[in-house]
Amino acid sequence: MHEPGPSIFALGGDASAAPSDTEPSYLGALAAGADGLAINLRPGVDGKLWCAPFAPDGSPPIDAAQVDAGAEFRSRAATGEVGQPWKGDEGSRHCLRFLGLDAVLRLFGRRAPLLLRLSDQADAGLAAELVASVERFGLFGSALIELPLSALKARPELASKVRCVARITESQAATLDRAGLCGAYAAAWYFREGAEREVMNAAERMGVPLWLLQGPGASLPPGLLARLRDTPVVALATTAVLSTVAQLRPRSVVFDDPLTTGALDRSCWAGGYSHPNSETTLRPSNDGLHVAISVGREYSGGGLVTRFATQGAFDAEVAFLVTQPQQATTFELAAIAIDPGHTEIDPQRLTGRNVNLTFDVHGAPPYASSERDEDNGFRFGWNNASNLTQILADWSHASANMYNKYGRDVGVTRGSRPSRGYLRLVRTGTVFASYYKDETAADWVCSGAGLVSSLPADAFLRIAAKHWRKGGEPPANEIVFSNFVLRQP
Repeated sequence: MHEPGPSIFALGGDASAAPSDTEPSYLGALAAGADGLAINLRPGVDGKLWCAPFAPDGSPPIDAAQVDAGAEFRSRAATGEVGQPWKGDEGSRHCLRFLGLDAVLRLFGRRAPLLLRLSDQADAGLAAELVASVERFGLFGSALIELPLSALKARPELASKVRCVARITESQAATLDRAGLCGAYAAAWYFREGAEREVMNAAERMGVPLWLLQGPGASLPPGLLARLRDTPVVALATTAVLSTVAQLRPRSVVFDDPLTTGALDRSCWAGGYSHPNSETTLRPSNDGLHVAISVGREYSGGGLVTRFATQGAFDAEVAFLVTQPQQATTFELAAIAIDPGHTEIDPQRLTGRNVNLTFDVHGAPPYASSERDEDNGFRFGWNNASNLTQILADWSHASANMYNKYGRDVGVTRGSRPSRGYLRLVRTGTVFASYYKDETAADWVCSGAGLVSSLPADAFLRIAAKHWRKGGEPPANEIVFSNFVLRQP
């Protein structure tokens, strides 16, 4: 439970970390702790409403069936320059598309409260279509529609049919009072960073419930943060969900381990191998846990799994060093449902009894993972299957990884040079999101998100790496994990 205060709505989803107004951005925002979604709607070439960032006045309708929604997103590089895109091959199955209004209402209408923001480019017909869609989906009680103040004045009957929010400009906020809002349910005001004095004055003068729409990447000014609970501000709509949640509702560190003591803390971790060969070696050291994989002939891997179950929402991260990103190698930070059991990190003692698919990247489903796959990039992985052990001659089928799913690769990471960074995995309810930081991204970038409804509230956390045969001999690699941190609300 968080302290009383304004609700946190994700403006375009987790739009500072993922492409605005896309399914992974919306899911990522909910996983990161947003209370609701502020969804931008603009007209398409087909005459329908599409969820996409607002465009400047005079822009043509969007052709949502052709636009790659990730093409314009850029992370911020460590140098302060523009970083990497969230962009896929136009012809690939991972090309990111904007969602239509009905799709968003179907996917999220009962998952979270919605603020549906109609752009200035939409005409009265599209406004009526939006109202009709909210009615058809039965969302009058949980959805609000944000319209320009001019549209509400022109169509006052809309406010009598649905809960409406009047969108006001900064110049309007300077002069408007309660009477000037024509009976609208509330006012939404997009404010710039450092405008806390104007925010307070407008809130007190207008005397209506006020939604604050925060600028891209803006941090909450200290003065505003301190007084939010003393004003009529009911919600803060922000593109920076992770940092806003951290400011308004700091999470507690419930477990951390630098993994640099040279020994494995067996009261908190179980360590082991996924397959009965000696191509992988786990080695605790004073610079982290080394997962060293030699050139070999077999599928091989290993890692650590927490001995304790993490209950409910969490935010976990771990630092990594990968010496040679390359094809047929993957490492991850994952949540799984299985108590790992024994520990055996001596690779010379492996037998059928002391290998364990809980230590396998993508093993022991159900799972949700933040991972770096080969030299392609970072991605979200998940599997909703039950962990049904099959008694077969080839026992490897027990992993049930025929149900594995992977998001698109994010970031440009091809090349064999060593790479450092962080993996992050966050959870709220059944929604999970993955993030990364590395040399190309100074701020957290969302690498994907999804629903893993079969993972129970009690989950165990895994850090692991592997290699496998892919058109040739499995390659050598070494991954070093360090600075594991687990936070919870």
